[in-house]
Amino acid sequence: MKRLGCMVAILSMVFFTMSCGDSKSGEAKAPETGAAGGTTSSPCDAFMTEYEQFADSYVALLQEAKSNPTDMSVLTKSADMLKQAADMANRAKDCEGDASMLPRLQKVQEKLQNAVL
Repeated sequence: MKRLGCMVAILSMVFFTMSCGDSKSGEAKAPETGAAGGTTSSPCDAFMTEYEQFADSYVALLQEAKSNPTDMSVLTKSADMLKQAADMANRAKDCEGDASMLPRLQKVQEKLQNAVL
């Protein structure tokens, strides 16, 4: 069970990290600004919010697996989360090169790493 948890965490981080680089231009995208000059919510912001929620759910699943390693429902939930991670990796490609995502991404990855260890 511990190996499965580690694999899911590693795969989700790898998928998301692979999609963060912009292989076409190598330039970071500037955040969108509204008419008043303030930063507006972008699709990448919405994606990162969803990714943070996914990470929170995953951490909860890891804690559940640690507290009751014989619970077979954790295995089913892990498979569902793996599908979500693959879907998110595909959607993350739309945010390639958005430098504003990096601080949030680092926090999420730290949270996942701490949960696995």
